[in-house]
Amino acid sequence: MPDLVDWLVVGDFNLYRHPDDINRPGADHAEMFMFNESISKLGLVELPLRGKGFIWTNKQHPPILEHLDWFSTSTTWILAYPNIVPFYGDFRSRALFD
Repeated sequence: MPDLVDWLVVGDFNLYRHPDDINRPGADHAEMFMFNESISKLGLVELPLRGKGFIWTNKQHPPILEHLDWFSTSTTWILAYPNIVPFYGDFRSRALFD
């Protein structure tokens, strides 16, 4: 992505970035590597999501819990908007301003 453009990439990617993004073993490490490599090659920086650690559940017992939504941005965007914090609430994600 161009260095001087403010980018914000947000979405439910159905991919994990780290093994602890799911509460059970079995995450595909090759997929994690490819997803993280793509983010790195684009020069994006993750904005940590505040609120719940896991944002999806299968609502079974015992539940599968997953973190699948990601907020990534360019360094120029972080410099332009330093006080924005992505927050996961009860039913929706939103950005909060300090």
